[in-house]
Amino acid sequence: MTVTNKQISDAIEQGITDAQANGNPEWMGATDAVITLLVENRECFSSGEIAAHLRTFRPDLVFSVTNSVGEHIRDRFYANTLPMYENPDGTHTPVEQVPRMTQGFTRTPPGTQVFVYGPEFSECDQHEFEVDIPKPGTQVPAAPGDAHGLPARPQQAPQPVQHFTKLTPRPSTRDLTATVHSDGRCCIARSAVEALLHDTGTGLKGGDSMYVLVDDSAQEARVALDREPGAQGYQLAAARGRVLFPHPAHPFTPGDSYAVKIDGPNRRLIIDLSTTL
Repeated sequence: MTVTNKQISDAIEQGITDAQANGNPEWMGATDAVITLLVENRECFSSGEIAAHLRTFRPDLVFSVTNSVGEHIRDRFYANTLPMYENPDGTHTPVEQVPRMTQGFTRTPPGTQVFVYGPEFSECDQHEFEVDIPKPGTQVPAAPGDAHGLPARPQQAPQPVQHFTKLTPRPSTRDLTATVHSDGRCCIARSAVEALLHDTGTGLKGGDSMYVLVDDSAQEARVALDREPGAQGYQLAAARGRVLFPHPAHPFTPGDSYAVKIDGPNRRLIIDLSTTL
């Protein structure tokens, strides 16, 4: 079933009303309402698409695409609070988060990292998520012939647009560090986890685990997407996308930081415990 412009517009209005009643930001209520609508209709989505819907149907809403909508969706995914997809047999599937790279169909240049959310990897991987996001406050004209006088739903263009700079798709290497918390547990930043997902093209579902093995002889800790002998599993959902783990023999030293590198072929992160930053 394809969601209509009227359904999206109505969902945004209801989400805003609910947010006002609960003391939440209006953009947040609208975001949650659109997500619920899309999931109920088994549609995939990205933060950019949600932002495009909000700016198309309610250009007066004030928010940041990345720091507001994007972070809110990622937080909900890792906290396992997104609604679940219903399958034809009546069972339910948690939302899957699949890394994608833009190809340049919009103003966003090619090679930009994006997460697409949906019921399964194949649907997310094929979903056309690159839509133009109206600039803040821009009034999008009504679509000709729309019975409700609403703008047209944002759609991906059939061909990439010309960009002056062709970027090479690659994951970000910012903040690839692990820092020890006051309780002696080592914490890998969410940015490092997501860089690994982009590097390996791996999707995650709510409640999925990563597997940690501290190897004192090699002076490293390995945090993998796949279990290896002796590794301990840690759910991402418990810490909003971060991985926190103790040393099996003694606490790490609070305040210490270590470099993290991506070992793509083995689908893991390597924490160098030999030297502190």
